[in-house]
Amino acid sequence: MKVTYPHVGDLTLALRSMFGNLGIDVVPPPPPGMKVLKTGAIHSPETACLPYKHVLGELILGLEAGADTLMLLGGRGPCRFGFYDVMQNEALKALGYSFNLVSTDNPDTLRNLVREFAAVSPRNSLRGIAWEVYLFFRRVEAMDMVHRTYDRIVPRNLESAGRIMAAEKERIAATTTLRGLIAARKTAKDVIESIAPASAGRPLRVGIVGEFYTVLDPDTNFHVERAVKSFGASVERGVWLSTWLNDRLGFMPFTRSDRKRCKRIARPYLGFSPGGECVVSIAKVIEYAREGIDGVIHLLPFTCMPELVAATILGRVRKDFDIPMLELTIDEHTDGTAVRTRLEAFMDTLAWRRRRRLDAPKEAFPKT
Repeated sequence: MKVTYPHVGDLTLALRSMFGNLGIDVVPPPPPGMKVLKTGAIHSPETACLPYKHVLGELILGLEAGADTLMLLGGRGPCRFGFYDVMQNEALKALGYSFNLVSTDNPDTLRNLVREFAAVSPRNSLRGIAWEVYLFFRRVEAMDMVHRTYDRIVPRNLESAGRIMAAEKERIAATTTLRGLIAARKTAKDVIESIAPASAGRPLRVGIVGEFYTVLDPDTNFHVERAVKSFGASVERGVWLSTWLNDRLGFMPFTRSDRKRCKRIARPYLGFSPGGECVVSIAKVIEYAREGIDGVIHLLPFTCMPELVAATILGRVRKDFDIPMLELTIDEHTDGTAVRTRLEAFMDTLAWRRRRRLDAPKEAFPKT
């Protein structure tokens, strides 16, 4: 049995030790790129969202590389993510591929996820699998901590700092015990915090919100975080893999649900959840405005219904809180140069706005 699965941000890194400890033979998915996207887009409905096309392309290439078992999450709600496993199963069978599909089905639960891993590693006990799943979640949380710490600094040497962050994530991914993971986490935090800043001044702060897959995967969003930091700004990201997994699966029972908290914050603008990260996007922009963040970038795949709803409501939020926003809609036809040009203009606007506020008397800008 050879297993493959979709690539999402740091997911493959975090899973590496888990699969090794469980003795699961894996065909790692290729990172998103034009080959993956074109492969998936050819066999997808024209109106399917960008993540669907990426995931389908990854599964096809994984099967062609020798995988015979697919591991997928199911879902629920209006977002089409909940139907990925059903739709892609039918699409792949229509293409003539032979495989086993293992899915958490609807709804996702921690118990179902453990059973999913048990289906692809029958030699392991449920207790042993549950422990490895727990370590996997802790690795995800540790890597998110490293990335979050890195995002909040503006390093003197961006390329060097990026390599340091990647190396610390690799160190965490290589851990096979809880003690080793805790030690690696502490070391990584110290290393990232010791990176030399570009200057002692207060940099621009930019928030990034939007659809889960598009925000998490740098190859999909044209490395928007790195581009923002290259303009001398720090980043506050609204979506993290560990938070997303905890909200869906509850692997950290003593940690409150971030999604429920976001629903309370967004309630004046939206009284129900249209699925996806819609409510999270709205709530995070409100939080960023209250925290004094200089501007927000909203990333959404073309035809993503939840984020289209969010984009409509965010127009009102932007006016109510007087916070600049850049909306970037991404599909397989998006040009990276055009994205960079729009980002550059947006960052220039934020810098101008910062200078204007510093030069003007305080009463000229009453608090919202």
